[in-house]
Amino acid sequence: MKKICIIIALLATLLPASAQDSLAAQPKINTGKRKLMKFDEIVQVYYFVPVGGGDNVLNKANEPTLSLGISGSAFTIYNFYTGPGVEYSEYRVTNVALAGNVHKTRLIYIFQQFMYKIPVGKSISVNPKVAIGYSNLSQKNKSTSYGEQEGIGFTLGLNADYTLDKHFMLFTGINYNMYRPKTYTAPEYEDFYKKINQLNFVVGIKI
Repeated sequence: MKKICIIIALLATLLPASAQDSLAAQPKINTGKRKLMKFDEIVQVYYFVPVGGGDNVLNKANEPTLSLGISGSAFTIYNFYTGPGVEYSEYRVTNVALAGNVHKTRLIYIFQQFMYKIPVGKSISVNPKVAIGYSNLSQKNKSTSYGEQEGIGFTLGLNADYTLDKHFMLFTGINYNMYRPKTYTAPEYEDFYKKINQLNFVVGIKI
């Protein structure tokens, strides 16, 4: 009887410890819900090359000399993110008969963009995007300005990111920009001066 009592006492002390070890060995199940919103500050700095986009005064009478952009976002909602941006472009006038007797054309585009991140690998993702904003087209001859044309702008684009580390990415892409500046001219020339479309190749960094 004494031996039976000792065995029962040993079992009583060993079984709870064994059960605890077994529970600890089991994989933990993540029951947390996916976060709706995540604060994730990103700044994009990029250079872009306009390569034409139709029969309009910017493409037919100007040659790009400088094209830079910067944009950012502060948070993501699932894989959607949005933020403001600005692009600045300068052109050398190559046809005064079409563009007027000026030396330089300047285009400023201030926009709000909306993007969606699609991971396609450990380090690569693609980002389709749309943007809408304000455009300002101006011309000058040395230090003299010859007026401005204000209007609205639209963008359809696709970027591809390559992540080097948590806080640094390279990206490249293509954007199709459509500008609609206010123009007062003969009806037969309206499309040439008012519907300015451009295809831009983009390369830059995200930090």
